[in-house]
Amino acid sequence: MDWFGLGGVLIENENIPSFIESHRAFCKKWEVTSPLHSNKIRGSRKPFRFKKEKREGFLTDLESLMVNAPVLCTACVIHRPGYLNRYRDHYKERLWQLCKTAFVILIERSAKYVLANGGEMEIRFERTGPNEDGKLISYLRDLKTSGNPFSAGTSEKYQPLSAEEFSTAIKGEPRGKTKNDPLMQLADLVLYPICKSKYSQYRTFDSLWDAGKIIDCCTDVDDSMKIKFSCFDDL
Repeated sequence: MDWFGLGGVLIENENIPSFIESHRAFCKKWEVTSPLHSNKIRGSRKPFRFKKEKREGFLTDLESLMVNAPVLCTACVIHRPGYLNRYRDHYKERLWQLCKTAFVILIERSAKYVLANGGEMEIRFERTGPNEDGKLISYLRDLKTSGNPFSAGTSEKYQPLSAEEFSTAIKGEPRGKTKNDPLMQLADLVLYPICKSKYSQYRTFDSLWDAGKIIDCCTDVDDSMKIKFSCFDDL
């Protein structure tokens, strides 16, 4: 499963406190003091190494926390080999890093949803390092200055946004958060099921879908707002 994905959740400001309280209650019940990290949980690594009976209960409650969160889950997931096969020979040294491609697609689709619903949004992301964080901030600045950077000929069918539209939809600059932020943890938790769903059926993704938490489930979204799976042609 060779992918690169950026994903997250869309949440109304007034719903943030209720999710934080649910997150706090979950952590208190399971005596969790570390961030809910998807990779560590799936690998049963400390502090998420439970006996079988306890682990089943923990995972059931964790899925409930995700499914009941007042959010919409979205993402851009790129198949690495497919991306290289499609673009490497054409662009060579000008080939974009996957993070730029995924960021532009994810943010544009989120911005389209927000604009369609008469709202505006702020972007919060999990900090990983000065260089990586700086790139995300610069990507958004470029979107607000120059609009969608993809080729006009190939992206026309996706209805690319202008710089003015990006500026209208997105307020301020992206704000970095640590892994301790409950919403950063939720974003991390939902991304893996989304990525996994492209390869095989995955229970947590199905639960999120059935609960209407995947943005594709919304009746008022078109294809240019839905989760994007890119360069998976050979699978």
